[in-house]
Amino acid sequence: MKRKAISIAVASACIASGSAMAFDPDVTSPDYEVVMAGATAPTNTLRDVIVDNVCDSSIDYYQHKSNKHWNIACVVDGDNVLFRKNDGGSGTGTSPVDNASTTVEFFDGGQSVVDCSSSAASTGNTAYTAWKDCGNSAGAGGEGLTTLVADIGVSDVEPGAFTGALAPLSDPLDINTNVDFVNESSMDVRTLAGLGFGVVVTEQLYRALQNDQFKSGHPLYDLCNPTRTIAAGGSYDAAASDAVPAGGSHTNGDTEMCLPNMASHTIRSIFRGDLNLWTEMVTDTDGDGSAGEPGESLFVQEFTGANPWKTTNVNAKVCRRVQGSGTHARTAITFLRTNCGSGSITMGNPTCNTKVDGADCNNGFEGAQGSGEMTDCLNAASGNDKWAVGYHSVEKNAELSHPFRFVKVDGFAPTIENMVSGNYANFGEVTMQKRVTQTGAAALAGVDFVHAPSNATEVNTIFETMVTAMSGPAAAEALNTSSKFYHPFGNAGWAARPNPPSVVPFPQTLVGGIYEDPVNPLTHVNPATGVQNTCFGPYAPAGSQVD
Repeated sequence: MKRKAISIAVASACIASGSAMAFDPDVTSPDYEVVMAGATAPTNTLRDVIVDNVCDSSIDYYQHKSNKHWNIACVVDGDNVLFRKNDGGSGTGTSPVDNASTTVEFFDGGQSVVDCSSSAASTGNTAYTAWKDCGNSAGAGGEGLTTLVADIGVSDVEPGAFTGALAPLSDPLDINTNVDFVNESSMDVRTLAGLGFGVVVTEQLYRALQNDQFKSGHPLYDLCNPTRTIAAGGSYDAAASDAVPAGGSHTNGDTEMCLPNMASHTIRSIFRGDLNLWTEMVTDTDGDGSAGEPGESLFVQEFTGANPWKTTNVNAKVCRRVQGSGTHARTAITFLRTNCGSGSITMGNPTCNTKVDGADCNNGFEGAQGSGEMTDCLNAASGNDKWAVGYHSVEKNAELSHPFRFVKVDGFAPTIENMVSGNYANFGEVTMQKRVTQTGAAALAGVDFVHAPSNATEVNTIFETMVTAMSGPAAAEALNTSSKFYHPFGNAGWAARPNPPSVVPFPQTLVGGIYEDPVNPLTHVNPATGVQNTCFGPYAPAGSQVD
């Protein structure tokens, strides 16, 4: 397995013939399978790494119509290999991998499934065929699914974080169940590079915050206040100089200078459930240093006129991931210190589930199993003219195809520049884990790799390749070239963790909008032990430089 350097032009020309030679897992049994489960935040990055760093040729990518699970069929070192990925959240990549007996949901299909349409695709270095909207019949997303034991897991936080209030749900569709992670087999857990995360709000709330924060008289009023789309001579809608993400469009109001800000204490109050009504969000409209005077509710200010970003629903809404989500765990730890000893706070409990009850099933807190359902929740809330808050990794919505936006946190946008400057601490080091070598009867039963018991050497090599491709500074730079990280507010993505006693270069080198070998000076990994604990930090180990 080696990284390929196929030009896009050549790859596009060859993709048709390459597809003809590809094996269809519905027709031809693979020589072995690599079965993975877990985090949805880095799932597109993992897909690109397999396509670009692991597969040799004849690559087909199959996306289930629920947008939760995918398969890749390709040739690796002469073998037909089927990669399966469950996108059920980080919890599915920890305990189920560890105990080698718990099954989780996977897509079970190839080219023969009904409604599966194909198109040419590319990671930038490697061409492949993408099959989308795959399922056995029209209707709910359950068709074409099977349950399997995962051999490899991916998580947005270390597996040990999934205890107590962050314990995975034993039934992801039942918000009242949970199960603590128990390390039964001493998994081999690797800490990868850190991925940025952020707070997102529906577009209506985004514009309302802008109208409040960029008032008349503010130096950025013309550029950043959404009323300038209406006022004669306004320039809010003028084309921005920033590069527009592929397939998307934006206005000045989507650039970094115009991102509205939310303070950590505001986010903490919303996530804890203190804010029940948007009328309770108050501002200092008259600038006298005292917020909350009559008429100074943000809600009242935004809805005294016929503004296009208003809502008719005064109830606050939070789209939140269910327990077992690594994105949820690291967000709860960052803003609420959940499970972090004294001062620990838990996020408000969901009263309904997106998959079971619908994409806008209630006000208050709504539970979403995967990042796709988080997007569904936000989209549905926006479609119903509701203000809603949620959270996502920064590989989401760069093309602005969904009606939600990232906001600044404590004055900083979730860019790679702010990460490597030490100014943006809302990131998480992703982990990848597998079961370690078993002995005795367990080894004979193929417990290490349930779906590749006679191909342990090959799967271990693939595991090491994926870890390397998602870890070091050079790998982080390569991952950040994906257009999914090219936001109107700036480039976002991955940064390697510091490795003292080497010194993190500062300022780091920017080449063509991409940071060369990006290293985050902050980490959640104790350099003395090498053990990750998201509750500790982020901090700058000796030898790191911060702005």
